[in-house]
Parts: sequence; structure tokens; C-alpha cells
Amino acid sequence: MVESKRMWIYKNLAEWRDMNAARVLREWVNGESFLYLGCSYRLLLVAEQDEPLKLKNGRFCLRRDIIDQGGEQAAKVVFERFFMDKGLERLQARSIILLLKWVLSLCRYPSGT
Repeated sequence: MVESKRMWIYKNLAEWRDMNAARVLREWVNGESFLYLGCSYRLLLVAEQDEPLKLKNGRFCLRRDIIDQGGEQAAKVVFERFFMDKGLERLQARSIILLLKWVLSLCRYPSGT
């Protein structure tokens, strides 16, 4: 089975390498740009704030101590958590809206009438 799919496997591996060859390497410095929801936001390293990462005034504000103490990996983790948390919030809000629309449609067009 693997032998019959050999060319398909090689083709897909080559495509994956091509797509990832142009990956952008981020520097964790002021002004570096990061994409979020289709827009580009610049990074601002701040001395103090109540959360590790905030999107404020069109910039990602990251606490400088995150990078100073944990390096690039710690900054990546903070961004991943931010994306996951904000994504979950958006999904939950969207789910509630869709549920309400569905309930309203049932009220307008009750079955059996």
C-alpha cells in the first residue's frame, strides 16, 4: 500500500517544504509585525501591564519580562494562549448569536402550522 502511494507522499512532502520555506522568522523587538484576524499589528514591549499580552491601540503590547525571563519560547506561548483565548471568546459569542437566530426562526415558523 505504501509503495503504491510513494509518489503521492513525495509530492505532498515537497509541497509542504515549499510552503514552509518562506516562513517568516519573528524577532521579539519593538515594531515587529504580527498577523491577527487578517490585520497586521506591531509589537510594543512594555515594562508593566496587568496581562502578559494585550491588543491595545492597534498594537500588541507584550510585557518585556516575558522575553527577558523566558526568551522567544515564552513569548510564543503567550501569543498562542492569547490567540486561543480570544478565538474561544469569538466562537462562543458567534455560537450564542447563531443559537438565538435559530430559536427566533422556530418562534416565527413553528412546525406543524
